[in-house]
Amino acid sequence: MNEHLRVKALVEFLALITPLVALAASLSVIYAIRLLDVVEREPKRLIALAMLLGAISTLPATIWQFTSDSVWQSLGAGKDVADVITIVIDAPISEELFKGLALLLLIFIQRRKFDSLTDFLIYACAVGIGFELVENILYQWAPLQLDNQVEGWVDEFNNRTLASAGSHSFFSVWLGLAAWIAFQADSRRRKVLVPAAILLSMFLHSFNNLAAVMLEAGTEDVVLPINRLGTTLCVVSNHLTLALFIGLIGVAILRDVRFLFDFGSLIQARILRHAENPSSESLLILKDLTNPINHVMASSAWSWRWTQHEDKQLTQRSAYREFAKLALASARRGSVATSEGL
Repeated sequence: MNEHLRVKALVEFLALITPLVALAASLSVIYAIRLLDVVEREPKRLIALAMLLGAISTLPATIWQFTSDSVWQSLGAGKDVADVITIVIDAPISEELFKGLALLLLIFIQRRKFDSLTDFLIYACAVGIGFELVENILYQWAPLQLDNQVEGWVDEFNNRTLASAGSHSFFSVWLGLAAWIAFQADSRRRKVLVPAAILLSMFLHSFNNLAAVMLEAGTEDVVLPINRLGTTLCVVSNHLTLALFIGLIGVAILRDVRFLFDFGSLIQARILRHAENPSSESLLILKDLTNPINHVMASSAWSWRWTQHEDKQLTQRSAYREFAKLALASARRGSVATSEGL
């Protein structure tokens, strides 16, 4: 009896802390992704709004999936077949679609905050993390309704909340690329590249779900060939998705760094042209302002204090944010004037 009460109390405790555990995992991922915004760190309130919109988008996506599962069964598909179709096809389509709509809503609410490709990608990731947060909470709660509640909860935490942390952001980042192309490219490029980016997000999501379905097929006590193939596909899916994510983020960061150097070169040319004897101090400050590492360190109070020395106080922390804003504004005007949106 006492053992039963202890297990019941533990299950209730796990149910209570599940949202906090899932939130901690999600915040850790979004904090790491936000650090990738080298030039101009996005405000926390807009990151939170993006996560909220992503969380809300789980509702229509869930309704879509429940409806499609019923439709497939009404068309003669067995429950197992209908479940596989829903997981592999309907879930990626509906989830990426509604995450994309959430991102578009955020863009129209705060269009002025979207200055560069990096901004579109970071907010798209935040939308994905918000979606993933709700999904993780629901998946963590599910084992508490079955046998082996505690073991099931721990397994779900290890295999999903931890091992797959950030996976939705790796899919939705391509929605950010699609949105950026829609606002930057000419009409001919938009017709090709926007659907391609959206389809890539759905494909990566579907590939991931297919591998998971194959991995979990059959019973737990028998390892089938399809399970081994599923393990292989899981590894391929994870590596492919992460490699593409790093590549896309890397391109966006390099663009931002180029904007810093281009704007710095423009300012330096003006200084040299209009000042007969430019001070070495002004050129040193300009050198600091075009250093992307300095921008990373200036983005947070703790990192700024950590890197500062008594003999190095030429440039104020606030100057980096202002310089970044001017550099991005200059790049935006230049891209329009020279038609080099991509």
